[in-house]
Amino acid sequence: PLPDPLWSRGLGDVYKRQDETIVVPGHGPISTTQDLQTYIDMLIVVRDRIRSQIDEGKNLEEILASDPTREWRDKFGEGPFIQGVVDRAYAGMTK
Repeated sequence: PLPDPLWSRGLGDVYKRQDETIVVPGHGPISTTQDLQTYIDMLIVVRDRIRSQIDEGKNLEEILASDPTREWRDKFGEGPFIQGVVDRAYAGMTK
């Protein structure tokens, strides 16, 4: 599962359409199903990186310092969105 199973299930449901669906998010640019797949792929990789580091005993500060979202900085930016992905994933996996 992705960091938030209910939210990721919704992403998967939209992506399964595999058509010319236009995704209009609550914030951010209008997207295509390919954009959505890129986002899902990013969440999976980031989740796996965070899980691995949690298993090594690292805390949130150490995980953030490792920059688990490095490949997607150009696409998603440096702002609170990317930080939030890491924060929420970490919080969900350490409850």
